[in-house]
Amino acid sequence: MTLLAVVAVALGVVAQNSSKAPESKSDQYDATSKLLYELDTETLEAVIKDWASLMPGQVYTQTELIVPAYFEVKSLGISMGGDSQSSKKVYVVEIGEKAFYGAEAASVVFADGSKVRIIRKQGLANMPNMKGTLTLPASLKALEASAVLLPDITKLVFLGTEAPECMLEEGYNSWTANGVATPKDVEVVVPDGSLAAYKKKVGIGNYFTNIHTQSNKYLVVFYDEDGVTELQSVETVYGTVPAYTGAEPAKAEDENYTYTFDGWDKTLSAVTGDVVYKATYKATAKTVTAVETPAAEEQEVQKTVDNGVLYIIRGGVRYDARGQRVAQ
Repeated sequence: MTLLAVVAVALGVVAQNSSKAPESKSDQYDATSKLLYELDTETLEAVIKDWASLMPGQVYTQTELIVPAYFEVKSLGISMGGDSQSSKKVYVVEIGEKAFYGAEAASVVFADGSKVRIIRKQGLANMPNMKGTLTLPASLKALEASAVLLPDITKLVFLGTEAPECMLEEGYNSWTANGVATPKDVEVVVPDGSLAAYKKKVGIGNYFTNIHTQSNKYLVVFYDEDGVTELQSVETVYGTVPAYTGAEPAKAEDENYTYTFDGWDKTLSAVTGDVVYKATYKATAKTVTAVETPAAEEQEVQKTVDNGVLYIIRGGVRYDARGQRVAQ
């Protein structure tokens, strides 16, 4: 029995046992890409499925898995928004749960124009021959927990200018599960201008340790003295010295000191990876002007007579004629 015949029989069995499935959805096989997928005739969208869902224990065996942007699908007698005999483009929007789990392919390629929005749990997992580069499409918006478990890849490339959401579940992130993980130190490449966004994205920036841009730029961040207040972040090409172009850092004076910017906590040097600089300040003690009491001879002197006795008042203090201080 040919492969297509086996697939046809398998799909027929699934159809007989899918009475609870929505009528708009059905399992299909694409002979060109040799991929199984779930077709939704209402949305004209497709979800890549795993072989095991039709034939337990089976996996994809092709050496290269090419995920097309869309399938050309005939209506098969189902109304698909037009002529029942015409072909329709059904766009691939999802890599389903365990879609390529255990596949023998050495590479996975998302075709130009891909509209894949999400990779489900273990969609790309336990693929023993995947040892090179995985490039994820610009359309990708989310990865479920344990979506990509590829311990032997050497490079992970994101094409989207917006970092995808990485979901957490039962302690697993998008890259780990049950002791299997995509390496933290794998080379991660992101589009120019988006490095800061990827570095701040939970599940990417706090997981991977070697992230740079397509132009081999790394993130240089200048902080204020507290190490929290960001003054400037700049993507800087490997091997070049970063430059701070923001407003000069300033620190408010306090009761005893004024402060002037005194450079960074370390010398600006050629970039070899992500780096952080913090502002430093020079403190200058405030000058206190003492208020001096005028000398006795400079103080205003008044004379007064009280009950026939002469008194001299100097600096608000009363003295008798002999210069003795008199209680008032």
